[in-house]
Amino acid sequence: MEISVDRELLPENEHDRNEFLKKYFCELTVSAKEAPKGWVLSLGRPTSTEFYIDPGIVSGLDWWSKNYGKVDVAGIPFAHHRRPGMQLSLNDSWTIYSWSRWLKQSITHDMKSQAITLLHVDDHDDLMTPRIVNGGEAWVDSISGLALDLWLPETVASAVRSGAIGIGSFMSPLLHLFPSVNVRHLCSTEYSKDRQGAYSVRTLQKTDELLAPGGLRPALKLERVDNASDSSLDGGQGHPYIVTDDLIRWVADLPEGPILIHIDMDYFNNRFNGDSNWVDDGPKYDPPLKDVLRRIDQLFYSLESEGVAERVIDFAVALSPGFFPTDLWAPSIEMIQNHVNRLITAKRWTTRG
Repeated sequence: MEISVDRELLPENEHDRNEFLKKYFCELTVSAKEAPKGWVLSLGRPTSTEFYIDPGIVSGLDWWSKNYGKVDVAGIPFAHHRRPGMQLSLNDSWTIYSWSRWLKQSITHDMKSQAITLLHVDDHDDLMTPRIVNGGEAWVDSISGLALDLWLPETVASAVRSGAIGIGSFMSPLLHLFPSVNVRHLCSTEYSKDRQGAYSVRTLQKTDELLAPGGLRPALKLERVDNASDSSLDGGQGHPYIVTDDLIRWVADLPEGPILIHIDMDYFNNRFNGDSNWVDDGPKYDPPLKDVLRRIDQLFYSLESEGVAERVIDFAVALSPGFFPTDLWAPSIEMIQNHVNRLITAKRWTTRG
């Protein structure tokens, strides 16, 4: 895709221009060439196996192709699959599509005041800003120019495919639309040790600097709550957000209302962390398969022991190529699917497909 922008919106210095574009578009490939009135940006998706770092990426895609539909490296950002009780995708950006399907089927626009609990299982917080802007009646995808409405799954899928919503920015639209989303973030690495505790997520507007100059993008800001009784924990100042590695605290004392679960598999193992220097850069969060499977068991049993499983109305899982290693994909997903099937058979899990 090619997009034209005004000359003054990008630095004249090539290095500075490339750094700006890399930061603005992150997961996309982008190049700029001069045009009579400005710049023409060429946007695309990575087509090289090196982008995904994992030396086993080809075998991982072969496994996906045999089980869920043919996919190659260029198709990674678009691959998702639905089955009773869950959605499985390669990239976490498709999580918002699963939520959109639930909204269309279950909640009308006049029920936005309903409280929602989001059980966020991830090695990252995913609170980045999507490339969408406020268009009045609806958001607008800044890349495609198309309207985005969370109650219309086809518009959400379009925004994911264009790259307007990415793997780190899929949570923002939900937290902007609903006034009370209680987020419990389960994380096992140094992130949880350094940041565990109570927070508030504030919804902000960020001014766009390139595709929709001056347009307002839905941003999020995470702020620590010093006092657990602070008003920010009841929605007065923002969405309550708790970081923990304790499975009991993760699901204890959840408020009434629907529960959404999304799992980024890098919670269980983040060997690569999207880093091409992963071999040399510091300690790795790389537990063996037996520990990954044990942790999956523990997660599901915590949902059951605390009476949460029956309240889950949407469940989305992402494999995160370049983060969660491909040699763990097949046995991990098999175990998750076995737990979901077991709970469906026991009539303790929604079968919404």
